[in-house]
Amino acid sequence: MEQISVDIAVVAAGPAGLCAAAAALEEEKTVAVFEKSNVPGGTANMGMGPFAVESKIQQRMMDPLTKEQASEEYMEYNYWNVDAKIVRDYFFRSADTIEWLESMGVEFFGAMKNFPSSHQTWHVVKPEDGMVGPRCAGTMNRRIYEHCLELGASFYFNTPVKKLIFDDQKVTGLIACSDKGEELEVTAKAVIIATGGFGTNPEMVREHTGYELGVDMIDFMVPGIVGGGI
Repeated sequence: MEQISVDIAVVAAGPAGLCAAAAALEEEKTVAVFEKSNVPGGTANMGMGPFAVESKIQQRMMDPLTKEQASEEYMEYNYWNVDAKIVRDYFFRSADTIEWLESMGVEFFGAMKNFPSSHQTWHVVKPEDGMVGPRCAGTMNRRIYEHCLELGASFYFNTPVKKLIFDDQKVTGLIACSDKGEELEVTAKAVIIATGGFGTNPEMVREHTGYELGVDMIDFMVPGIVGGGI
């Protein structure tokens, strides 16, 4: 069994895992990322770009929406049935995130509307070929991945994580398995699980929320969001 020791182990290399790795690397931590597929980006490679409010890009598009207004509108739309603190933190840090991504070389076509009556908060990535459309967010994910490589991250693709290692009540590492069937034992000061949610898994939605998928809970139905990592 191969032994690996790092400061931070990240499970999954979608945008959450990539950004977690990049942030840790910028703090001069050693980082290893384990991904079950053969490429970084996860299901976000099918998308077009992230949300942000009060970014310089949105302001150039002359949309006056503020972080306060956006947070309030979102909470009211969801009947205050979500964690208000998490929503506020996400909204209030979103513009800084866009600038952080730009510092890695990510370019944005503009801040667009998701639908005719919405605000211009959809920051559509400018792809390498200049053709804006589905999957252009893949360019953003590649830029973050390249940034991580430049800072010294180790990536293990086709290497799903099988279980966490505990010392009493503390997570101290993980066990992963390569596509060749070789096990890797990883010790780490912290493990970040970034495997995504369960929005397209009817059973888990029912168990954890009490709602029925497609009836009283509506999801974007992005393929692969089935809660496997959970």
